[in-house]
Amino acid sequence: MRSLRTGRNLYYIVEADDYDTVEKFLCPGFKRCTATITPVSQFFGK
Repeated sequence: MRSLRTGRNLYYIVEADDYDTVEKFLCPGFKRCTATITPVSQFFGK
C-alpha cells in the first residue's frame, strides 16, 4: 500500500553570522513549502 504522504524532508546545515542570512537562503522555497529553523548552538549576534 502506498503512503498518502507526498511531502519530503530536507535538512540543511548552514553556517551564518545572523538569522537574516539563513532566512535569505531559505526564502525562495517559502513560496512552495514551510521551514522549521532549529539552531544547533546559541547565537550571540553582534
